[in-house]
Amino acid sequence: MVSLIKKESKKIFLIGIGGSSMSALALILKSMGHNVAGSDIAESDFTDMLVKNKIPVYFNGISMELVNSDIVCFSSACEKNDINFNYALLNQKCMVERSKMLGIISECFERVIAIAGTHGKSTTSAMISFLLDKNKTGVTAHVGAIMKNYNANFLVNASDKLFLTEACEYKRSFISLKPNVSVILNIELDHTDYYKGLSDIQKSFNELYNNTGEILVINNDDENCKYLLDNKNVITFGLTKGSDCYADNIIQRKEGTSFDLHYKDKVLHNVRIKLFGKHNVLNTLASYIVSSLEKVSDIEFLENVYHFEGIKRRYEKVAEINGADVIFDYAHHPSEIKKVVKIARNSTTGKLYCVFQPHTYSRTKSFLHEFAASFNLVDELTLMPIYAAREENIYNITSYDLFELLKENVNVKFISREQEIVEYYKNILKKGDVLLFIGAGDIYNMNKYFK
Repeated sequence: MVSLIKKESKKIFLIGIGGSSMSALALILKSMGHNVAGSDIAESDFTDMLVKNKIPVYFNGISMELVNSDIVCFSSACEKNDINFNYALLNQKCMVERSKMLGIISECFERVIAIAGTHGKSTTSAMISFLLDKNKTGVTAHVGAIMKNYNANFLVNASDKLFLTEACEYKRSFISLKPNVSVILNIELDHTDYYKGLSDIQKSFNELYNNTGEILVINNDDENCKYLLDNKNVITFGLTKGSDCYADNIIQRKEGTSFDLHYKDKVLHNVRIKLFGKHNVLNTLASYIVSSLEKVSDIEFLENVYHFEGIKRRYEKVAEINGADVIFDYAHHPSEIKKVVKIARNSTTGKLYCVFQPHTYSRTKSFLHEFAASFNLVDELTLMPIYAAREENIYNITSYDLFELLKENVNVKFISREQEIVEYYKNILKKGDVLLFIGAGDIYNMNKYFK
């Protein structure tokens, strides 16, 4: 399959090019010398970035780039009634699904690093990419979020030695990869529109391990990862001394987090990161192990990890209104929400207000009671309608179902209009308050009201 893109320049059209992964693939394919264009349903920060990099993006109709394309790549989120998808299908274009294209691209490199896990993939992928880039290792990277240090979700390097990619578990897409090194940050039930239960999703991670050629780096603290510990060539990390790499003396500071890092027979004192929460300490431990495997020195690690700014939509402060911080976070799973709410609660001297947009009907239905138990620390919660993403509401679920569970214990309201939400909070925010927007859908577009 690698011959599809390796031998000569091709005309490649990506349907759903504005997605976080698809946009990165488009830019990497362009860097490899291919003529790239694509389509999507709406403009976004990702499509703006593509246009700035001279990749045409179309929002209406069938373009000549699609007509003349050699290869059509499409995402799993692509609607089967999409006019571009159906044109490609009817005209018997060479069609490649997103995860397959990612696998094909990875085969063009000598070494591959895959970062997997239910939570933390983007942050850890970005952190390792930054460390390797600063080390002049020469890495091409595919990341599922915008890295603040680069204002991009990709890195390209002229060398074909090393490729790092975020490895998504949805629909087992990461089994298209054959990594030398894999990281599994955690495992938790998610994507219940596809996976039948926890054991089903664990089987998929086991498939990733079976595809891994050299080393598996795994979270020793995660009970759902324990079944992988008996495998060979495993390096563990965690917050307990039983792990190969562990952290202690963790201190949360106003500007981030500091801790001591232990690995084998050495200690790195006062590791400092500009990120918050113990989950980001774990992400940093995994990043240290991988960067060490790729010959990043301890001195380089300590210096550069502090300068890692994180990624957008991960506890991202976008504004200050009346002395109150306005924060956006991508959390869309109950366990993620609890962590980010706790961080926000600990950072405020005033009230904590939260606006939540549930993401997908299937996830809301499956974790309805868990979502209801995730907001106990907020002073006031505003619910928005569920963001459908790729789904139709065959689950007979709405945000009002969540509202009914929440109202007994949480000060909660439902508001559907974005501007009404913004105006409401602009009028009541005071110094020391935090306004936290949570969700993986288009809720992030509301940051425009605070610029």
